[in-house]
Formats: sequence, structure tokens, C-alpha cells
Amino acid sequence: MDSSTDFDAAAVFESLDSDQKEKIHDALESMEIQRQAVLYSELTKVEERKAKFDQDLQDVEYEIARNDELIRSSTGSIDGEKKRAGDLWFKSKDIQRQLTLVRREVAECWEATERKEKAEVGTRELNLIQLIRPHLNKYLTEKFGRIAETNKREKRKKEKAERAQRVEREKKEETERAERKRRLGEILTKQAEKRREQEAQRRTIRAERKRRLGEILTKQAKKRRQQEAQRRAISREEISKLAIDRGIKSLIHFTPINNLASIIGDGLYSRSSLKGKEFIYTDEQRHDGWWDWISLSVSFPNYKMFYLKRNQLTAAEGWVVILLEPKILWELECRYLLTNAASREKRLLNDEHWSSVDAFNGLFGSETDREGLPDRFATDPQAEVMVQGHIPISYIRDIVVSDNSVKGRLDEIDEVVSVSVNPTFFRPRPDYEHWTGHSLSFES
Repeated sequence: MDSSTDFDAAAVFESLDSDQKEKIHDALESMEIQRQAVLYSELTKVEERKAKFDQDLQDVEYEIARNDELIRSSTGSIDGEKKRAGDLWFKSKDIQRQLTLVRREVAECWEATERKEKAEVGTRELNLIQLIRPHLNKYLTEKFGRIAETNKREKRKKEKAERAQRVEREKKEETERAERKRRLGEILTKQAEKRREQEAQRRTIRAERKRRLGEILTKQAKKRRQQEAQRRAISREEISKLAIDRGIKSLIHFTPINNLASIIGDGLYSRSSLKGKEFIYTDEQRHDGWWDWISLSVSFPNYKMFYLKRNQLTAAEGWVVILLEPKILWELECRYLLTNAASREKRLLNDEHWSSVDAFNGLFGSETDREGLPDRFATDPQAEVMVQGHIPISYIRDIVVSDNSVKGRLDEIDEVVSVSVNPTFFRPRPDYEHWTGHSLSFES
């Protein structure tokens, strides 16, 4: 072994006394702190700019709300307030544009920082070699020299004492690391609380606007709903009984992990409700025109579509299957379609028919295609339950992932909605061979 270029750094380090080890350890910590400061300096600056734009946007939204209130309460001329409303609207859009840019810059900074972090994986080891190299000659002398038995006994005693000191030092270091982690957690908690407060204020403003609009729409639609409710009450009761008799425990919706935080916060929304929002759509073109509906499956995912989307949507950071309460079938506005709603024939069908008891039973028709299939499964694996508008979070029963590695990424979600592992939902149905190149038809 060439001692000038290649040596066992760990062995040399272990041969040092506690003071030398402490000095080397302190030097390593100092180098690491300096490296981290340089590595994350740019990211910190960008995060601060993003926080400023978030605050500016909150302030402008508050001013918009206050100006709207002045317009409503004014009994005189409101020309000035209208002009101010326009100015504030343009200012809000400008801040949103800048906020979009800085968010992109934050993402790019994170990627750059991660690349630098990977490139500097061996930095600590190189620093250690640099620090202990001056002690190499002494180590080699002790290693290859003759040591008397008495010195060996003393050395063993000394090593025992050093081990005890090292254990104590490691305990101290662990305590210090825990304390640093605790302080960091407090900082992150405060930041999260501030963001939640800001979001709550924005939600309050949005909720007030939505409430006022809702009152107007509610009055207009009340009479129609009453008439519609009377007509549908009987059929929904029948559908409830049929679903219970078939043992249907859940409805199914698959989605990229990227969308999960929004869904857990607000529930599931149709494509028309999500227009303009940051969301990964599983059907970007939506050829069937069902923009105001949410697609669900009965008891098991549409594995044909699920497999296709998992291979196509490269932007997805992973996939989950959402299990929803079966009472959606009779409590929400639904269409029961015996095969994929995007099929060409569906565009010619009467919508009202597909909310009926007959349409629900049609999901489980064609007995020749159901051999060995559980009662709770729809006949065609591409059958759909289309739910109009919005599915509140209260209907979400469980989140299913393919393995424990994905589950580990959803610890925060698990505190709100149960997360479980079931790889079966990520595979084809047992009768997949029967449905290869085959599907039901609306005209059959």
C-alpha cells in the first residue's frame, strides 16, 4: 500500500486519541456546515422571494375584497372604486404571473441543489482523509512496530476508555442532532401555520363570494331540485338496495400522487371545475365530452385505462387508487354506463336514461360474460359510474398504494385519510383474457 496516496482512513482515525478525534470531528462539522451554507444559499433567496410574492398576493386579494365591499355599500358614485377594482385586478394578475415564474425557479433551484448534493456525495470522506493524513506516519509506526505485552494491555485499557468516551460523545451528538431536528421542526411548523392562516383567509374570501353566488343559484334551482328529488327518490332507494344486495363496498378512482394533496383538501372535482388549476389530467383530450363529470369504477379499477395512463403520463410521480363510499351511487347525481363513456356510440344516448334503475342493473348484465365474476364487479371492466360536478372528501374512505415504499411517502396524508397497501388494484382483473379485444356495446 502506497502510504502517500492510499491508506485506511478509518483505521488511522481510530488510532488517534480522543482529543485529536474531537478536533477532526469538529473540523469535519465546520466544513460540512460551510458546504451546506453555500449549497442552499441560492435556494433560500428564491424561497424568500416566493414568500414575498405570496404575501403581496394576499394583500391585493384583501384590497379587492375590501373594495368590493365599498362598491356594494356605496349609495353615491362608485367610479373611483370601479377604477380601483380594475387596477387591483391587473395588479393581482401581475403578481400571480410573477409567482408562477418564481415557483418554477424554486423547482429548478431544488433540482440544481439535488444535483449538486449528489455530485458532492464523497466530500465528507475526502475531507476526513485530508485531516488525518498528518497522523499517517505515527499510525504506520505503531502498526508495524513491535509493542511489548505490557503496552498491549495498556492499549486495551485505553481503547476501552476511549470506547466509553466515544459512546458518551455519540450520545451527546445524537442529543444535539435531535435538538437541531426539534428546532427545525418548530420553524417548519410556524411556517406551515402561517401558510395555513393565509390560505384560510383566501378561502374565507372565496367562500363568501361562492356563498353569495350560491344563494342566487339556490333560489333559482330550488324549485327544479324539489321536482327532481321527488322523481329520483324512489329510484335511488332501489339502487341503494341493489348495491347492498350485491355487496358493493367501494367505488374506485385512480389518480397520480401529484393530485392527491388537492383531492384530500377539497375532494374530487370534474374537469370543468379544474380548468386553469395545476392538475395532472388522466384524460387530457376527453373525447367523450363529459367535462362536468367524474369517472369511477365499481369495486375494481378500469385496469385497461389504468395500465395505459401509467405508461403515458411520465409527469406522474406515482399512482394511487382512491376507494370511495358506495352511497355515492344513490346520494349523488350519477350516470351508470355499461362500458367506457368515451365510446363513439355514447354520444347518441339519452342522458336521463343512464340515471335509472335499469341503467344500474345494466352494469351487471350479459350473464355470458360474468362467469366466475363476483357480484360486486361490473361485467365490463371498462364500465363507468359518472358522478356530476364534485365528490366531497367525506366520501373518501381509503387510499390504496402498490407497495410500502409509496406508502412511506404519504405519511402526512395517512393522518387525514387511511393509506393501505394492496398491489391487487394495480393488476388486471382475473378475467382479463376474456376482455382482450372485447367489450360490451350500448346497442347490444
